[in-house]
Amino acid sequence: MQLKNRIICALVLGLCLVFVSSASAFSLFNRDVSKAKKFIKAGMYPQAMAVLEKRINEEPDDAEAHFLLGRCYILTGNLSGADARFKSAVRLDADYGFKIGGEYKRAGSDALARGDIDRALRLFSKALTYQPGLRKEVAKKCFQAGVAALARVPPEDGEAARRLFSVACDYDPSLKDAAAKKSYEKFKSLLKMATAQNDDSGRSGNLHESVWFSGPGKGSIGQFTVLTMC
Repeated sequence: MQLKNRIICALVLGLCLVFVSSASAFSLFNRDVSKAKKFIKAGMYPQAMAVLEKRINEEPDDAEAHFLLGRCYILTGNLSGADARFKSAVRLDADYGFKIGGEYKRAGSDALARGDIDRALRLFSKALTYQPGLRKEVAKKCFQAGVAALARVPPEDGEAARRLFSVACDYDPSLKDAAAKKSYEKFKSLLKMATAQNDDSGRSGNLHESVWFSGPGKGSIGQFTVLTMC
């Protein structure tokens, strides 16, 4: 009987030790992730990346660690690194796809605000891969940026406006008429300016042509030419 009791006590003690060990390890890993989040919030990305890389080495199936490391990469401009980590995160937990779409959209908006259109459009495309429901929101941002670029014409932002309006209309075709009307307003303004300059100088102005058109729906104003001074 005593032997039986000793065996039972030993088994219970062993289970307790396993539980305590597992709980301690879980707590330690949680502290690593919490520490990384604090570093990210403070803008201390290298410190956060060091913590997260260590965590992933120890627990490669931690989707949150992969996601957070992807955030660090995207915030420091390492898009290839972000792509890899985000793919791992969504492979381990598909629910991260929604968050990843938001991260790419936010980064695209930041790039657009800095005037880096190429980078912004790449990031927006990635955002829609993970979260297609962002199409209209991204289209609106591109359209607004196109309007701002068009307001700066002439001379350097005519192509920027064209690209942004094109992307906006691809993502949301209902914006075609609005883009066409904005462009047409600029066309009339530039034509008036060019006419005034020609009258003053007695010679033809140097104009660059870009074609814009609206959609076929009601209210379409058809095809026309935007003249940008160069």
